[in-house]
Amino acid sequence: MRLVPPLAWWALAGLVLGVLNTSLHQELWPNTPGARYFFTSLSIVSGMLLPWLGARTCWRVADTLPFGFWQVLWRLTGVGAYGGACVATLLGLIVLAVKL
Repeated sequence: MRLVPPLAWWALAGLVLGVLNTSLHQELWPNTPGARYFFTSLSIVSGMLLPWLGARTCWRVADTLPFGFWQVLWRLTGVGAYGGACVATLLGLIVLAVKL
């Protein structure tokens, strides 16, 4: 848990906050029509950050291990996660362009 970057916890909190406020917007924000777009955008941006921070966490775990099989496995996982983060960011930008 100590190897997870603090920004990851903030992004996770933003994602939870955005999803809850988006799903309950009629009860929480009945007179604020712009709240739905704001919290939808917050959810998407937080969701785009999490894969990058997950890849960074894999890299930080690999830094703590001695050289060997497990370090190489964590590094390969990090490289794959960075590739997935690129795809997730591209999809998130497309969704943001379509939603807004």
